[in-house]
Amino acid sequence: MLKEVRSDDEAYEMYNDYAFRKGFSICKGLIRTSRRTGLWIMRRFLCSNSGFEDVKKETLRKYERSEMRTGCTAFTQFSITKDGVWAVARHNMTHNHHMIPANKRYLLRSQRDITGEQLKYLSAMKASGCRVSDLLRAMRKEVGGSPNLGFITADAYHALAAEKAMKLDGKDCNQLIRYFA
Repeated sequence: MLKEVRSDDEAYEMYNDYAFRKGFSICKGLIRTSRRTGLWIMRRFLCSNSGFEDVKKETLRKYERSEMRTGCTAFTQFSITKDGVWAVARHNMTHNHHMIPANKRYLLRSQRDITGEQLKYLSAMKASGCRVSDLLRAMRKEVGGSPNLGFITADAYHALAAEKAMKLDGKDCNQLIRYFA
């Protein structure tokens, strides 16, 4: 495992690769900034099971999700020098939960990501009339199965919806108002 990197993304990728090999998911945590310069001086990455759910729930919900966080204390902390070098300053690798088996690790949230090429392919094929479910089935077959695809079905639908929302930019609502006015 490398001990020094040059950016936030590299630090995240380094710890995320370690997490994938061990079988847990990560999230970005605390950032400390310098009071004088405002630059980052420390960044912490946490196990995604760290902490607990907020118990101050006043509204009742029809559907309650089970609590997945266990208060895990595993983390890696990077200190950032004036030269921009990110070095591992502290870490705790003790987990209080079971690790995910190797055949299910592709489902971990920090491991899933749709690349720009995949999103362009999905949106272009969807615009030409293909169903997203059929596209995903073809993509899975092409790469040799779901574990090699890099994302799950819900991620694809969310990415397409986000891309569509970026394209609309409020213009669709204005057309509806004019149509009904």
